[in-house]
Amino acid sequence: MEKNTEFHTYKPQQDRSFRVVIRNLHPSTEAQDIKRALIEKGHEVTNVWNAKQRSTNRPLPIHFIDIKPHPNNKEMYQITTLLHAVVKVEAPHVKRVIPQCMGCQKYGHTKNYCRNSPKCVKCAEQHLTSECPRKVQDDTVKCANYGDQHPANYKGCMVHKQLQQQLYPKLRDRHIPQSPITTGAYKPNPTATTYAQAAKRQPNIQRFPSPHTHPTSTSEMITTPTPMTSHNSK
Repeated sequence: MEKNTEFHTYKPQQDRSFRVVIRNLHPSTEAQDIKRALIEKGHEVTNVWNAKQRSTNRPLPIHFIDIKPHPNNKEMYQITTLLHAVVKVEAPHVKRVIPQCMGCQKYGHTKNYCRNSPKCVKCAEQHLTSECPRKVQDDTVKCANYGDQHPANYKGCMVHKQLQQQLYPKLRDRHIPQSPITTGAYKPNPTATTYAQAAKRQPNIQRFPSPHTHPTSTSEMITTPTPMTSHNSK
């Protein structure tokens, strides 16, 4: 920092907060009450916040809890009652989202651990987005990462797509068998019969004449066996 070197850092895994999700607590429950109740159970809580629905911004009976790293962190999962309510404590779902810095607009780190020169998310100039003189929304935008005409946080950016494909490949791509000869993508056998080709084939079905039509040749005649009758012998 003394040499004005541009860099970014991160927080070690062992120093990060242990996060859990508490379900079935009413949204009106105060965060301080939740924090106090968990402290009484031997957990040092650092942050509590209520989850909200994205579309309506309606509070949900879901609370995220951050506690300081400690050997007893996993004992949180054994809690079944809290503040006179039956609750369920579980681990949060892992989001496949690539972090993006709101300062320099690069991926892989956040603003709190960034020491790079700031860039605007709209015009890609070297200033913070909050300090951008353009306050009116228009189409003259520029990506700070790709240079295309879109904001730097656009999920359809080519840089974001490439990183997403590298870090989180699709499930169907993970299970494609690799060719034993080459290390590239799997190549199907060109001589193999496809489903479409097999469906086009006409099945070999033996056809019989209609019972309403007379056979034209001896080979087409169908003989009906005479039913056997039984006679009672006296």
